[in-house]
Order: sequence, then C-alpha cells, then structure tokens
Amino acid sequence: MSVTGSIAVFVIMWWLIFFMVLPIGSREVIDHDDVLQGQDAGAPKKARLLFKALMTTLVSLAVFALFYWLVDAGHIGFGPEGK
Repeated sequence: MSVTGSIAVFVIMWWLIFFMVLPIGSREVIDHDDVLQGQDAGAPKKARLLFKALMTTLVSLAVFALFYWLVDAGHIGFGPEGK
C-alpha cells in the first residue's frame, strides 16, 4: 500500500473512531438544571475533546496497525494486485 493510501485510510479510520468515541461519557446540560438562556439543552456539560482526540488517536493507531499487517501479509488487498 502506498504512503498516500495509508494516510487516507488512517484519516478515514480516525474520523470514524472519533465519531464513535464522542458520545462516551457525555452528560447533557439538562441533567444539571443550569441551562442558560440561549444555550442548547442537549449540549454536553464537559466535552473533553482533547482527551477524546488522544484516545481516538491511540485506538486508530492500533486498528491501522492491524489493517496494515493484514494488507502486507496478503490477507486482504486492493486493486489488480489484491486478492
């Protein structure tokens, strides 16, 4: 797999995993009875985006390593040289 293809696959995996991780541990403001006027009641109290981005990166690296190993070993392939 080329470097460009590897980067593209990693970025797609990262975003998919990020959207799966986003709702984990989120508590809505409406749970805390301190909704301000004009604030969306469904907005999370503390988003913790940096923590979630770091966790997403670690999980994505592990998933990508497994994916790259499978492609390199020939278990899965793309294009004319694939299975």
